[in-house]
Amino acid sequence: MNLKINYHYIYIFLFTSFFFLWDVNILDLKNFNISQIIGYKFITLNYFIILLLLPIFYLLSRKKNLSIYKIFNNQKYIILFVSFVIFHYFFTNILYHQIITAYELLNLFFLIILSFIYCHYRNFLSNNFESILFLYLIIFIGFSFYEQKGVFNVGQCNNKFFLINFIQSKFQIYLSNSFYLENSHLAMMMTGVIFSSILILARSKKLSIFFLFLFFLSILITLLNYSVTFFISYLVCQVVIFIFFYNKISNKFWIYSFLFLLLNFLIFFSDINCTKKVTDFNVKDVLEKNIDKTGAEGNRNLDHGVKNLTTLIYERSAILTLNTLSNQPLGWGNEGMDNATINLINKPEYKYSYWIAKELNLKDGLSNFFKMINEFGFFSLLIFYLFIRYLLNREKIDSYNLFIITLFITQCIRGAGYFNGGFIFCVLEFIYFEKFITQSKQSPSN
Repeated sequence: MNLKINYHYIYIFLFTSFFFLWDVNILDLKNFNISQIIGYKFITLNYFIILLLLPIFYLLSRKKNLSIYKIFNNQKYIILFVSFVIFHYFFTNILYHQIITAYELLNLFFLIILSFIYCHYRNFLSNNFESILFLYLIIFIGFSFYEQKGVFNVGQCNNKFFLINFIQSKFQIYLSNSFYLENSHLAMMMTGVIFSSILILARSKKLSIFFLFLFFLSILITLLNYSVTFFISYLVCQVVIFIFFYNKISNKFWIYSFLFLLLNFLIFFSDINCTKKVTDFNVKDVLEKNIDKTGAEGNRNLDHGVKNLTTLIYERSAILTLNTLSNQPLGWGNEGMDNATINLINKPEYKYSYWIAKELNLKDGLSNFFKMINEFGFFSLLIFYLFIRYLLNREKIDSYNLFIITLFITQCIRGAGYFNGGFIFCVLEFIYFEKFITQSKQSPSN
């Protein structure tokens, strides 16, 4: 019996999982000695997806007689990028006398694999993005009703907006914390999902009732699990999209997106707990308080005078960035954010102030913007340069391009590492697109 496997649906599921389900922990290594070896306590689903895609990729490559050369043909920019990251890691480790860890080597390995996967499946991902988005909405809503008690209260808005408050009290619809560990993680993904979905709806000549139902229900769940990250991310993305694409997208899109922005403003400013996280950005008073250090480091939920822990970490990351650019302009190397943090808090002028937040966001700095600059120094500015070129040189934009743009912006605001949420795919996309910009300038007819 010959069992035919439809790889099309397998790919859609795998890419859906990789981009959107990255916060799901499939293996807790805290009680295993291996965590001490690799320096990492969890294996999340996105890492598993990479390992799962590898054998499938190998089998299909053999079937189609695809060599490494064919896959990377005309992809010199991506080859240069991966080579630079590897060289930069070993160079900075030798330069600063840092220990090479298994965790950091593992991330370099994943980078190499992902570059393979991206070069081979990029067109598939682009052409089937709407199907991937559709599947995610189904999974997202399903998980939201799976565990009604999965409520996020710590550090979040309490939602005093009358409509949200009414729905919460009547229906108790919340996102299960087995799906996203924090409301901010939900915001990181839903910002791009909402913009992409609005673009699909604006361009659809015949609206899908089922898609509309999924879309509005996912918006409702997102608003019920509201966070400041979502408000800021949506606002910044709206401004960037309008500046670069105001004449390249239909008026219907702008009407829908600005109406939702207005709703965001109403929800955000209706709750003082939300506004304080943005307006109360002076942590001087917090740092000068007599804080119980033992409790503050051991338990993030204890107040100990710290009313805005997110602000504290953002401030630390900003100072880290300035310190790196001044003293280590080459950066600390790939996944070296923790080394930058430890270097800073060992200085007498910072040791006490940042002790309370030492273990929080040690490797990601709460933002991929800070993370990239701290790890690659002035070289990281090249990525932002490529991002601007990506925006300026796009003649048209579809749901996939819009998702990549909004995802990059959002994770620069509140990121969780390069391999979470498909962030590395955004970087590879900008590098990949550079090839077409160069070709277009060399041959205007293209």
